[in-house]
Amino acid sequence: MSAITEFSQQADLAFAAYATVTSGMKSDDYIQALENVGMSKSQAKAFAAEWKVVVSQEFTENEGVYGGKTPAGAGGKRLL
Repeated sequence: MSAITEFSQQADLAFAAYATVTSGMKSDDYIQALENVGMSKSQAKAFAAEWKVVVSQEFTENEGVYGGKTPAGAGGKRLL
């Protein structure tokens, strides 16, 4: 896989991380959720065809990914 392809896939994953999705949701709803965060229809369809939602977790702004705590091994730094 070329570096450009790898970067493109990682960018799509990062983009999709902002979508509100659930495991087992209908394909049309999944595509719409991806469009709601700014993906084009064709980009959302291509992403949905390749990636399946296995599990999802919604966080509040105050919780963050780590529940407001610094994970072990982060050297005292907050990770985004």
